[in-house]
Amino acid sequence: MRKASTCSSPEAIFTERYDAASTLGTSLSVTAVHADFAFAWNSNFRPYLDIVEKFEFIDGSSGAIPREQYAAKEWTMEELFHNRDPRFKAAILYNESEFWGKKAYFHEKSIVDGAEVKNGVLPDGTPAKASARAYEPRPKPLRQGFLLRKFLDESSGNQLEGGQSSEDYHIFRLGETYLNLAEAAFYLEKTDEALAALNEIRKRAGMPALDTIDEDAIRNERAVELVFEEHRFWDLRRWRIAEEVLNNTMHKGLSFVYNHDTKKYQISVKDAIRSPRIFLSHHYYYPLTLNKLSDNPNLVENPGY
Repeated sequence: MRKASTCSSPEAIFTERYDAASTLGTSLSVTAVHADFAFAWNSNFRPYLDIVEKFEFIDGSSGAIPREQYAAKEWTMEELFHNRDPRFKAAILYNESEFWGKKAYFHEKSIVDGAEVKNGVLPDGTPAKASARAYEPRPKPLRQGFLLRKFLDESSGNQLEGGQSSEDYHIFRLGETYLNLAEAAFYLEKTDEALAALNEIRKRAGMPALDTIDEDAIRNERAVELVFEEHRFWDLRRWRIAEEVLNNTMHKGLSFVYNHDTKKYQISVKDAIRSPRIFLSHHYYYPLTLNKLSDNPNLVENPGY
């Protein structure tokens, strides 16, 4: 059901509310969490490395590590993830992140005394191999190396059945208002006002203020603040950059191998999808469809359809 929010958070402006106790819950938590956390058809929402790279490190430096550097050494999770924008840690389950009192692992195998191990538990308590999605005929490692965390109940850990999630979904919230203001002010050449609005968002998130503002900074901030809130698809279209970002694009993921001997990970970048994305110029518009054309002979189908 959709209605104005009655929650006390000043962030909420218009909210889709859910209540499992009133049979108005969702199955989000049980379908989204890591296979180690729930016995169900889970691990369904899998972010790509492409969006992870947009989350800066906590000092404000770029989160986009040159991809060839991943394979150049072994990594700790402190180097890669633990010291990123707090919004990253709140939005994404990543390797060794904690949730419901457990650690989420994504490694495909381990190395112990120089030998590969894929079964059992290692001497330090780490599983030799991370779980894949439960109940698949042939469970495989997660191709992306990440899972959704945003919107999940952080406290209960007992939502093991469908319809037990009560988390509200914000359709319109204060954070978007700041971002809308920043973008509009920037294009009106009110750069001081735009920078102030953008830095207010960053301040709330615990990120350092920017000294200057440009189009890329606004778009990146919007991507991380509103991640998974159903804005990105429309933003790429209205900015007319969807062809550049999506067309003929192979989204990427990370592959992890845990080295028990060094307590670090060997990491490589891999394709997270089986074939490139396609977005052509006519995809900025939807087809009218034969039904509408038949209803009104004065209509002309959009180009490309």
